[in-house]
Amino acid sequence: MKAMVLLFILLWSVGLFLIVCDPHRESSRWASSTLFCGGAGGLSVVIEENIRSL
Repeated sequence: MKAMVLLFILLWSVGLFLIVCDPHRESSRWASSTLFCGGAGGLSVVIEENIRSL
């Protein structure tokens, strides 16, 4: 579980960094959106493991 939280934070941090540094470049926007979607998948695993265990 802790690995997924770390993955979520890492992916969203890199995505945010890309979109802040160069928002006008199309490749940065695509990479950032891909990283946000991947981070959301990691977050969904964390939520499922914590809510289902209750």
